Amino acid sequence: AGVVAKDRVAAFERVVFRASRGNCFVKVSDVEGKVVDPGTGVEEEKAVFVVFFSGEGMKGKLDKICAAFGARQYPLVEDSSVKNRLVSEASSRIRDLEVILANTDEQFYEVFADVDQNLPAWTEMVMREKAIFHTMNHF
Repeated sequence: AGVVAKDRVAAFERVVFRASRGNCFVKVSDVEGKVVDPGTGVEEEKAVFVVFFSGEGMKGKLDKICAAFGARQYPLVEDSSVKNRLVSEASSRIRDLEVILANTDEQFYEVFADVDQNLPAWTEMVMREKAIFHTMNHF
């Protein structure tokens, strides 16, 4: 399992099919929006893939194909209790990040509401100072 650039998916599927002589099954799904590539730091459109295969020899071939296509691989855990724990940890992190985003939005709202209230007074103060400096520059 892993992610590959969206524009290289068709070629990736063909190479996997040919390298495995049709003995691998590839499932691909597009990722919505652009994803930051952890290796390069560039935003790209990506697709998630899962390859179903058997044998260690095929694993070596798939590793080389993924490296050639610049695909980032992620290991799959076969133990269901470990999967459930990983899913619950990821869900917990997502909830924490949602709380942080909500708090940040609330703080931005408070700051901008304060600026909105004070802006007319600040504008008047700046206009007065400009008028004073303009008048003083005549002498």
